[in-house]
Amino acid sequence: MKFTAFGQNNAQMLTSAAYLKQVLQTLHGRVSYHAQTAKGYAVSWTDGKTIGYETGIVGKGSIDGYILQYPASQKVKFDTVISHINSSLQAPKTDQSH
Repeated sequence: MKFTAFGQNNAQMLTSAAYLKQVLQTLHGRVSYHAQTAKGYAVSWTDGKTIGYETGIVGKGSIDGYILQYPASQKVKFDTVISHINSSLQAPKTDQSH
């Protein structure tokens, strides 16, 4: 399992749809899910043995989120982990740069 948290300035003033489009262009593997709202996005992909999941909160000043990669054989376990993290994920100052 690999967990990466990130925060970055939104210097290009990207919307969540535009940022998701960039993320989708960089993924290696088959995208199994993607969605976006006015303030965020989520995408999941697999390369066969590994599942990747990325979600982020997009604001005018910054983008904050995380990436989780885990063995496909442990999907049920990590679906619960992702659900728990997403229910508590907050990025209250995304309208400001970091």
